[in-house]
Amino acid sequence: METIAALVGEIQGASAERKKAIFSELEELCRSEDGNEARSAVEKHARSQILTIQWELEEILERTAPPPVE
Repeated sequence: METIAALVGEIQGASAERKKAIFSELEELCRSEDGNEARSAVEKHARSQILTIQWELEEILERTAPPPVE
């Protein structure tokens, strides 16, 4: 998941428009067939970011979380 590492690494210095595009792309990756792997990579790389970015990434993880098993 080198793509995710690159995208997360780009967030901090990106313009507001680019950040929005990055967050959308990350969310799309988390919803893809390899969503579990993507979600894990986002979670891992989020730890190295400042808190405001971590919060944005956590929101993506919450929105893309699989439904709870009943």
